[in-house]
Amino acid sequence: MPKTLDPYWEHIEAWRSLPARKRRVFSITGATAVGKTDFLAQVRRRISDSAWIDCQGLTADAVALRMREACRNDSNRGNLVIFLANVQYAGELLTSSEPTRVAGTLAPGFRRFGPREVWVMAEYDPELIPVAPNHEYEIALPERSPVDPAIERPQDEPLLSALAAAETRKIPLAVWQLLCASAESPATADELLTLANRRPEILSMAEDDSARIHRLDCGVIGSGSCRACRG
Repeated sequence: MPKTLDPYWEHIEAWRSLPARKRRVFSITGATAVGKTDFLAQVRRRISDSAWIDCQGLTADAVALRMREACRNDSNRGNLVIFLANVQYAGELLTSSEPTRVAGTLAPGFRRFGPREVWVMAEYDPELIPVAPNHEYEIALPERSPVDPAIERPQDEPLLSALAAAETRKIPLAVWQLLCASAESPATADELLTLANRRPEILSMAEDDSARIHRLDCGVIGSGSCRACRG
């Protein structure tokens, strides 16, 4: 991720001066784990009249409601920049069409709300959403490998392959164990938890007591970026 916004700020400010008829979504794009969300947060810190919406797990309708609520918020009295984070993870299912609805329909059409002018900046991986960004208003972060070779282990591959069979983004740990057993790669709960902790770029553990594994990146698990899922 770029260490400073300075080389991009003039471009962002020019976008913020556009009238509604010429306004486009400003896209922050790049592969998983390159720092898109952190970059978006850096931009937000420089813009006072703004709203942050994390799209993870939300339907396009739910995102739209939050965008409207942000525009109605009395604390945002001037024109508003809405930041949409984690667009690629919208919806509950890995094959959901919600990311496309947010990036392709909702965000481009949200330019004004009543008397308030609205600009939308969104971050996502274009490899995971079939919506081409407007390259004139895009910052594409340089790619880097999402997996550190030092933590990649051959014994992880069948466990990740089993997880790739799940359709939901979040699954109970016990279900992952059953998937592993069905794939003839049995594993204990502790082994799966250890794997999740070792691979935070693609897996996370729920903070509550549900013992659910959250697949952070459907592009890494099940779509060819992970060695476990190739072929």
